[in-house]
Amino acid sequence: MQPAGDGVDGSAAKGDGDTLESGGYHRDNNHKNMFSGVTIKITLMLVVVGTTLLLLNQSSNPMAFFRTHNLNANSFSFHQYTSPIPPPSSLAKDEKMELEKTLRSATMKDNKTVIITTLNAAWMKPNSLFDLFLESFRIGNGTAHLLDHVVVGAFDETAYERCKAAGLHCYAVTTEGVDFSGETYFMSEDYLKMMWRRIDFLRNVLELGYDFVFTDADIMWLRDPFKKFYKDGDFQIACDH
Repeated sequence: MQPAGDGVDGSAAKGDGDTLESGGYHRDNNHKNMFSGVTIKITLMLVVVGTTLLLLNQSSNPMAFFRTHNLNANSFSFHQYTSPIPPPSSLAKDEKMELEKTLRSATMKDNKTVIITTLNAAWMKPNSLFDLFLESFRIGNGTAHLLDHVVVGAFDETAYERCKAAGLHCYAVTTEGVDFSGETYFMSEDYLKMMWRRIDFLRNVLELGYDFVFTDADIMWLRDPFKKFYKDGDFQIACDH
């Protein structure tokens, strides 16, 4: 009976061997399947990365794509959105001295702050919005003293003389070869030139170490806004909310 038992044991061992061989065969297939899956994933990842880099390259120069496909479609000039007047590196010495003198006479003594508006002759006519602007300070709730700190940036000689006649702090925002005295329409070439010149003027004020509240001349100053400002803010702007 023992040999038979040995035979049974041997058969069981052989069966186990078949099972291992079979299992090994299945594991090899699994490795192959896993390898194929990893290859697909890597390929997809490379495609995604390549596409992303291509899009980023196009976004760094978005007009290049359109130029290569349709040069005529891109004949639209974008110069109107850039400064038509390159900002000067610095004010001339006499202009700087005049601006600093004007700011010093208008500043609020405790914090070197002024109120700035800019105007041309078209806004300075008698009985215009500018007169209402000045009147709002006089009749507003606790705003009369703020008029002493208003600096008017005059874009032309007529506006400057009218400002002086009103007894205000005035500074001539001159631009050689450009006449800013006439009425300008929103987003027109002259309007954009005037806005860039205004920004440059405000930059000059900051460079001299002064803070300012900029206001359009069609705003009515009927209350003192300084109580609402955050003292530690670098930049604050009014909104409708």
